Amino acid sequence: MIRMRHFGRAGRLIAAAMFMTLLTVAHASAFTLDQVRLRDELLCGVASDLPGFSKADSEGTWHGINVDICRAVAAAVLGDSSKVRFVPLNQNDAITSLLSGEADLLSMNLGWNLSYDTSVGIHFCGVTFYDGLGFMVPVKSEIGSALELGNSSICHEPVESVEAGLDKFFASHNLSYRKVEFAGELAFRSAVQSAQCEVISGNLSRLAILRMGLPQPESYQILPETILRRPLGPAVRQGDDGWFNVVRWVLFILKIAEDEGLTSANLEIMKSSTDTDIRRLLGLEGIKGTGLGLSDDWVIRVISQVGNYGEIFERTLGRNSPIKMERHLNEIWSRGGLHYGPAID
Repeated sequence: MIRMRHFGRAGRLIAAAMFMTLLTVAHASAFTLDQVRLRDELLCGVASDLPGFSKADSEGTWHGINVDICRAVAAAVLGDSSKVRFVPLNQNDAITSLLSGEADLLSMNLGWNLSYDTSVGIHFCGVTFYDGLGFMVPVKSEIGSALELGNSSICHEPVESVEAGLDKFFASHNLSYRKVEFAGELAFRSAVQSAQCEVISGNLSRLAILRMGLPQPESYQILPETILRRPLGPAVRQGDDGWFNVVRWVLFILKIAEDEGLTSANLEIMKSSTDTDIRRLLGLEGIKGTGLGLSDDWVIRVISQVGNYGEIFERTLGRNSPIKMERHLNEIWSRGGLHYGPAID
């Protein structure tokens, strides 16, 4: 069995953000939900050029799974998923931008770990995408499992966590391998395209984007195993529990809706359901939106305008997207994945 462990990196962001942590309480005291409503616009920090996650097209329209999480929050809070201003950020300034109030939340490929969640004044609201270290191989190799990679040449970028993960995986399975390192995006892509690599290793999200950019992406496959896990999700400032709960429950609702079979296509039919769970989900009975400070129809607005988690995944990263990524860990729990939401009681 493949052994997995949680991992992450504090990186340079922690040092850069520490001095901003004291500002968190001051900003939180203004209550983000009220600020967003007063502004009538959600400020969402995203990565600027990450296909499938967050990327603007030639007309300036943003697309991606992280983008749609922002739109879902806007639909819940403002009633209109288009009322979002996307703030392009890089990994080095993301946290300071959130703490300074430049963004109301971050929805980008920021790995959830202990350091970020406890030391820099932010809270992760859940998991949008389960990323992690994996492998990509040519289809013609007929390799179907990472356990078949013994004695292979593994191409990867010189990143400490990647190297440590590879060493531990191969050692734990009594396998040997040869490291082939390439520094930088262009060198790495060139090595793959020129067939210098028997096997390519990296984060699953990165491998999927890399495959999409190859001349014949269908000639490569990503193996099913994930040997290290890196959960990615939206983050907000610490000290504002109300806003934290709103973003967290928007994310939960997207997953619960998929699990219950509620989609943007069947929403109108489901409104007449007599099923108690469906009626509570839609705010037709039960606690509704009161505890979150939202209107009773907030879930209806989210699903009608953005869809459920599965709909979002498939159009941004999955079968209906150029990336064609398999869901694997990002399936709903009832289909063998890791995504689920708590009960609505």
